[in-house]
Amino acid sequence: MAALCRHHMIYVEEKWFSKQIDLLKFFLGGSELEVIIWMYPESKFSHLAGLSLVHGVDISGEPVTIYENADIASRTMRQPLTKGLLDLAQNKRRNISRNVDSFVLYKPGEFEWLVCTVGHEGMCLVKEEKY
Repeated sequence: MAALCRHHMIYVEEKWFSKQIDLLKFFLGGSELEVIIWMYPESKFSHLAGLSLVHGVDISGEPVTIYENADIASRTMRQPLTKGLLDLAQNKRRNISRNVDSFVLYKPGEFEWLVCTVGHEGMCLVKEEKY
């Protein structure tokens, strides 16, 4: 018999990009976290607000959104979550909100995500037992 993994999640409905980034800023004061910014699969960008994007199947963190019949989306390198990075996202919000699928937070060394925002869905998720 297979064991089922069940996660309790906190769901926040928030359509405004700047408020989604504010939620991520809340996590700056706690334990050290890392972030990957995932693009839409159809994105052809090579950079996002000065950050290089990675393409291909070698991923360093679990994506939140999986698109049917799509390759793995391009994304930023996994990096420490900083106020500077989130401020940059807010300053470039027009370009970022049109091209980014999700901001995903991870604990260092863990593949499974902890917190995410999915802009086009207008939602933020927090895995309750992980934080």
